[in-house]
Amino acid sequence: QYRDYDKDSFAGTFYWAVSPRTDILAEARYIETEYDKVNPLDPFGSLDAEEWNYYLGAQWDATAKTSGSIRLGMYDREYDSGARKDDDGFSWEVDLTYKPRSYSTWNLESKRYTQETNGRGDAVDTDRTTLTWDHDWASRSNTNVKVYFGTEDYTGADREDDRIGVDASYNYAWRRWIDIGIGYRYEDRDSTFELRDYSRNEYYLRADFSL
Repeated sequence: QYRDYDKDSFAGTFYWAVSPRTDILAEARYIETEYDKVNPLDPFGSLDAEEWNYYLGAQWDATAKTSGSIRLGMYDREYDSGARKDDDGFSWEVDLTYKPRSYSTWNLESKRYTQETNGRGDAVDTDRTTLTWDHDWASRSNTNVKVYFGTEDYTGADREDDRIGVDASYNYAWRRWIDIGIGYRYEDRDSTFELRDYSRNEYYLRADFSL
């Protein structure tokens, strides 16, 4: 009950075309978070906060093979409670796509941002990088491989998690209206708070139906 919250966000972006396929951008985002209840056992009081994000960057669609966007900037998170320490730092968003063939696509995504805590500290400063390869082997079959890694730093608490994971799947269009797939997923979390360490292996079958 002390983790229920409402979040409102607003953003605005200014684009300046420097070439037919490339824009430079400036962006600002505002996020307001209000929790429904304050935990009476928490000596630091409310987790309500306001956050600003500022970015400079570029986006492009240079060729049929390459496209992407890069945003670099900073965040500033301020708490309503004077007992909590405000947080600020460097942030980024990177999204790069490379398509060497019409049937094969590579995508790199990397991001650093803050998110709400799930039980310890004030918030979680998170960075995550994901590399995805999607390949069509034939008109009906394709594979998807995803690898990711990142860290989660709990501000206001002595906890930091390192996370890595792999997700690989094979998909087959069995009929016009049904796709089937088989996959494997692995995830590992190594935390300074040892009770939160875990690893998981998951095998799955899936089916997608459409009209």
